[in-house]
Amino acid sequence: MRRLDVIRLLDGKLSPSQFQEIYSEEIARHVKALEKGGASAPVILSGEQAVLVGTPELRSLSRSCLLWSITKETLAYVIDALTLDPKTSFASEGLRETAMELADSDFGRADIEKFVDVLRAREK
Repeated sequence: MRRLDVIRLLDGKLSPSQFQEIYSEEIARHVKALEKGGASAPVILSGEQAVLVGTPELRSLSRSCLLWSITKETLAYVIDALTLDPKTSFASEGLRETAMELADSDFGRADIEKFVDVLRAREK
């Protein structure tokens, strides 16, 4: 996955549905690899750009899943990539930890809604 595409997604310059379409095969391969018992499936971002993730960007990305613009697998894939990427910075360590909690779980819609609520509270 290209950092530039992730940046464009977070900045609203690439729609969630366009992003989903571009990376659907890559994400499907990732999910299939995860389904194999004991297998690891690293997520790697390519490109030299630095990525800065703030609360509004993470909340918008999560809401995209609630609005069916992206699948929960895509949301997990992107959040996992961001939390593990050495060129990605979060606005705060607490925000990064919150994102890691969601990425490390087998979450459903209720978990995403709760995550969005936590992010909304952080913005106030």
